[in-house]
Amino acid sequence: MLSPMLRTWPWLLLLTAPLLGGWTQYATKEAHHCGLRWYANGSNPLQIPISIDQGGLDGIAPAGVQASVELAAQQWQAVTCPEGQAGSKPAGFSLPSKGLQAPTPTGAICLDPPGATSGCKAMGSNGNFVKAVRSASDWAYGTSVFALTILTFQQCTGEIVDADILLDDAHRDFCLDNCGPDEQSLDNTVTHELGHLLGLDHSGASEATMYASAPPGETKKSTLHGDDRQGLCSAYGSGCGKTFDCSTAPLPAASTASTAESDGCAARPVGRPSWLILGIFGVLIGILRRRPCTSTWSTDRT
Repeated sequence: MLSPMLRTWPWLLLLTAPLLGGWTQYATKEAHHCGLRWYANGSNPLQIPISIDQGGLDGIAPAGVQASVELAAQQWQAVTCPEGQAGSKPAGFSLPSKGLQAPTPTGAICLDPPGATSGCKAMGSNGNFVKAVRSASDWAYGTSVFALTILTFQQCTGEIVDADILLDDAHRDFCLDNCGPDEQSLDNTVTHELGHLLGLDHSGASEATMYASAPPGETKKSTLHGDDRQGLCSAYGSGCGKTFDCSTAPLPAASTASTAESDGCAARPVGRPSWLILGIFGVLIGILRRRPCTSTWSTDRT
């Protein structure tokens, strides 16, 4: 059952759209409320590579899963954002495909030297994967959840360092075309989950790709809504920065963070993962559910 109240990990808040019920961005609960997002290394272009489970899904060949992920990635990286009075600019990142690979363990890896005892102070990506969970015993998120994204992020700056999208291939049937009454569109699902991978939470806009639920056969989330683009442009047009220091930076004069939405559905943690690494990093789980909840919004998807 979906709750109308927002729940977050203790170190998370949400940055919300000015319009009630619109997009939301994950943010840290440090006093500076840094939005969760990826950052480039130095002057290099921001690239967020994504690998695809070489085993595919039940009923969908690996090549079909790869094509679906790459199509969804093209939509997000093609978003342009307003600049000046009438100009526009790219959102500023790319999501290159690394193709079909053997999945790595879920979550980031700790890079601290052996013997460190004060929590993990340096973490690195274990590979950003879209992968299937094929055993029912490995899916601990309930039967109404059919996809989720796990983010590892720096608790001060909000920098995302690793992301994994998990698809419930044990309980659910995914489809590419001509979906049946009990099947979930893979294009629909992956486009939504890539929004989480980029740092966006659920939107209260029922027509948005980032809306929290998707009934069987739904395909509209495979095309981005204006609300999704607005959220993405806000997230990647701001941020505390990769080298931000929470211990010395002055506090903002006013906070735009909120801990609740009065409308729509929201992501929530669904169990503390056994692989959670404590320290200056946190782990967030954003979920996509099967059961719909009620909200209203413009139908504009242009």
